[in-house]
Amino acid sequence: MAISNEQLLSRALRKSDGSLVPSAFTGQEGDPGTGTATVVGDAAKQLLVDLAAEQAMLSEVRTVFSNSPSWTQNIVSFASRIMRLGVPNEKGAVAAPDLGSIKVETSYLKSIVGLAEESTEDLAMTGDLAADTMSAASSQIAFEIEEWALGADSGDSGDYNPYSADDMFMDQDGWLKRAVDNANAFDATSDGQDLQTVMKKLLTSLGDRYKRAIEADGRYWMPRRTVESWRDILSNRGTALGDLSLQGNAKLSYQGIDIVAVPAFPILSDKSFVLLGNRNSFLICFQRKVRVDAWHDVLGGTQYFVTTLRGAPRLAINASVAVAYNFDVSL
Repeated sequence: MAISNEQLLSRALRKSDGSLVPSAFTGQEGDPGTGTATVVGDAAKQLLVDLAAEQAMLSEVRTVFSNSPSWTQNIVSFASRIMRLGVPNEKGAVAAPDLGSIKVETSYLKSIVGLAEESTEDLAMTGDLAADTMSAASSQIAFEIEEWALGADSGDSGDYNPYSADDMFMDQDGWLKRAVDNANAFDATSDGQDLQTVMKKLLTSLGDRYKRAIEADGRYWMPRRTVESWRDILSNRGTALGDLSLQGNAKLSYQGIDIVAVPAFPILSDKSFVLLGNRNSFLICFQRKVRVDAWHDVLGGTQYFVTTLRGAPRLAINASVAVAYNFDVSL
């Protein structure tokens, strides 16, 4: 569900009595469009969860929080059985987990929204207008975080996002780049638009140990237009299920694994990606600290809304993820 104006402002710009907290720019209270807050701990965690709620991937992947801007995240898994037949009064066999870790260095992300008074002459510059602006900005911020988590590329190769020389996308690598470099990856150029073949190749590329509970937690993530095309192909089948594929928003699946459309997936020269993995293998890491500023520049005639946070995308276990690149998504 979308984060409401009341939720956003109560967690960010207002104190418990409803008044605005002091501005970082002026240090004064009382201006209905001025305030600042640093949201930390559980409040920041809930705010970030709310921001991600409407996004196709962010709402399902594993979200990790830390009080520090950088930390080491532990990864624990088991390669073999840990249950044995027990014998009373005997210790029995001991199983050790596979222990690993990943280094998380978050990126400092900032949004600055300016609302010029001259463009809103017929609207009162009130707290309600500030709330409406922040609510709209929060939705856009969440979409852009998902887009960044998918397509960030420290090498700025142009293969993972359309934002050449954009510092935000060059600060570290996103899920797609990490999957292509380190997971089960293959070039889907020769498969054209044969999504069924691509999904089969992705599934068979995963080891059996990574297919446990894949029907429950596994996801095929892909561009929205690919899902639309797949639904259209299914509708051409002369069956009742074929007709149903065009009705409503019924979930699509392959081999019992949900197919999820992701509007934030990059499409470059009619080429894109198809991802498969357990949703818990995809990490979006945040520092438990979100800063929101609202500043009314009276002399400049502009209302500013500034949001800053720290985040990082990571893969927990590379071998549990499969990706197809250069998949044809032309219309």
